[in-house]
Amino acid sequence: MSQVRRLHVVMAQSGAGSRRTCEALIAAGQVEVNGEVVEQQGMLVHPGKDLITVSGKPLPPPPEVATVLLYYKPRGVVTTMSDPEGRPSVGDLIGRLDRRLFPVGRLDRDSEGLMILTDHGELARRLGHPSFGVARTYLVTVSGRPSTSTLRAIASGVALPDFVTAPSEVVMLQQSQDRARLYLTLTEGRNREIRRLFEHFGHEVLRLRRTTIGPLEDPTLLPGAYRPLSMAETRALFSAVGLKPGKLEDRPMPTVRSRFSPGRRDAPARALSHPGRAVRPKAGARTVAFVHPKPEVKTHADH
Repeated sequence: MSQVRRLHVVMAQSGAGSRRTCEALIAAGQVEVNGEVVEQQGMLVHPGKDLITVSGKPLPPPPEVATVLLYYKPRGVVTTMSDPEGRPSVGDLIGRLDRRLFPVGRLDRDSEGLMILTDHGELARRLGHPSFGVARTYLVTVSGRPSTSTLRAIASGVALPDFVTAPSEVVMLQQSQDRARLYLTLTEGRNREIRRLFEHFGHEVLRLRRTTIGPLEDPTLLPGAYRPLSMAETRALFSAVGLKPGKLEDRPMPTVRSRFSPGRRDAPARALSHPGRAVRPKAGARTVAFVHPKPEVKTHADH
């Protein structure tokens, strides 16, 4: 007898989207179970026994082998499946792939860097939930010269109008008369959090690039390119959120260039730091503060 599971969890594990997306599909009346439209959240189903359809199409079984891609989102691309204004989106890339994937790790249009594309719903949920404390590092260029007290405040947590930021790690790399470049490592990722943090202290973010997601880093991946994770990377990523990856494919790991290119408008910023080259703290780089919480990794539970 199949195990009873909550409907939105089953949908997410089958690649219909994140749990939040699946709940939205249910609320919109686009999900049926055994021919009946689901009218409330939290319904229990028997995977493999009950017939579940989403927008009129049968829900596919969970993939035997999870697909996890590392993608470098260029500036100018929005991290949505589609954009009503016609701007390039991550969905444009996903639509050309042969698997039903969804993006994890939102970056605003003016930011760039690493993202995860996957069909594993629970992995996506845990990577996106701050309680699992998956660290993400950003290379940030800001206007002006942030003071030591400002950087210590950012490292300790700042009370913004609508929320208090979590503690972070801050490492100063370079300063000039009118700008500074630093690493900022966060374990949560609220909407435009880094930009709002520095704006709070009077500094404009001139460039923002995500360089790591948990154990993942690839300084050779160029804007618009993506690749599958290696087996070792997949195991490390799943382990970071307390999951086991299950069956893994032993296959070559090509790097693929997407059709979208950020174009000439990106050229001036590359003089500061080429996106394909890792920036490491040089000898004498000033570590302003180190406050890196290590929350207990939660075990899987249906919600």
